[in-house]
Amino acid sequence: MSSIKNILALSVMSLSLMGCTQTHNLIHRHDNDYLKQDSGHAALKIPAGTPTKNIHAYFPISEKATTEKTPPSLVPPGSKINQYKADTHLKSSARRVRTNDGVEALQLKMTSAKAWSVLGASLTKSGYPVLDKDKAMGAYFVSDPQQTAGKTTKQTPIYLVTLKADSNTTLISVAKHNNTPLAATISDRILKNLQAHLG
Repeated sequence: MSSIKNILALSVMSLSLMGCTQTHNLIHRHDNDYLKQDSGHAALKIPAGTPTKNIHAYFPISEKATTEKTPPSLVPPGSKINQYKADTHLKSSARRVRTNDGVEALQLKMTSAKAWSVLGASLTKSGYPVLDKDKAMGAYFVSDPQQTAGKTTKQTPIYLVTLKADSNTTLISVAKHNNTPLAATISDRILKNLQAHLG
């Protein structure tokens, strides 16, 4: 009876060892899998002169160098920020038009409330310092140093830049400080400068 028990015990142990061997063959090592998946990371390089006494090669380093010439985008996947920028540019674009009164003007695709602040910044960028303004009238009084060799003097002309709401757009026109018509050449130059800065 004891012999039978011993034989059974040996049989069970043999089967267990066989099972472990087969299981070991079915289990794959994944130590180097990350190397196969590496498609864009540069190999680790140690700067010259850096002591390597305490550096150990715990894991193999990929030798694949990146071929990407442009930095990766910081815009999250699925973000609509690029579309927003495109829409903003579209809404702020200015085009030349002629009003019913025959006056040359710029047309902005935005409300007069938004155009007010946009125009104020564009005037300064265009080289026309704002001397005074009246939001209720939609008017900016600006000087034109370009007429006096880039300097502001008593002879520097002052112009009136006005905004007028037109449906969902805003019209911008230029006149003399007393709201009389300005010479076409001067008006054209100012409107072109503003258009370049308004987009």
